[in-house]
Amino acid sequence: MKRFLKITGIVVLSIAIALAVMFAFLNSSRVQTAIVHAVTRQLSEKWSTDVQIRHVDYDIPNHIHLDSIYLADMQGDTLLFVDHAVADFRLFDIFRKKITFKKIEFRHSIVNFRQYSDSQTNIDFLLDLFRSDDDSPIPVLEVKDVWFNDMRLSAVR
Repeated sequence: MKRFLKITGIVVLSIAIALAVMFAFLNSSRVQTAIVHAVTRQLSEKWSTDVQIRHVDYDIPNHIHLDSIYLADMQGDTLLFVDHAVADFRLFDIFRKKITFKKIEFRHSIVNFRQYSDSQTNIDFLLDLFRSDDDSPIPVLEVKDVWFNDMRLSAVR
């Protein structure tokens, strides 16, 4: 019986240490930024355009800061630049195939819309990406509040 308790204690302690190390690892801003850089590289390849996020800081459980978000259009011009974004979201909605943002705040943003002579726009490629020909389930996106602080919006023909 004493040996069983000792083994059980070691197993429980090992699990607790592993969870603490994983929590500390994932709570590191460097690790979070490295993960986001890998994701933005994949998005850049998939979308055939430049997608960048310089820095991310995720505060467990539901608060995220993003610095220097950049998205180029298909001509390589700036479509979107956000100096700083803050988002509060509901973490557990993800398990219900729903993404819910309670608040998203964009600070110091630039958005450049362009319409070309053939009635195409510089955001058509994004709209095409979200059109789906298959019947795979798409997560529901819900945004409660969006705040813009110091935003420059331009539309050019």
